[in-house]
Amino acid sequence: MTGVAEACRTGSAAVSLVGADSPDDLTVAASDESARAAQELEFLGGAGPARDTAAEVRPVTAAARG
Repeated sequence: MTGVAEACRTGSAAVSLVGADSPDDLTVAASDESARAAQELEFLGGAGPARDTAAEVRPVTAAARG
């Protein structure tokens, strides 16, 4: 996953599987701990860019603030 993050020119990346009939997801790979933690927060909070992508069936990106 680190290679994926580098190819996307970002510091972190994660891949999640999302059910067609359910908003539940499963993070299957993360480039680092911060990507894994972000996915976990999104799952627990029930909102975020991965859920937007699944619900709206369109690409969504998120950038770190700082």
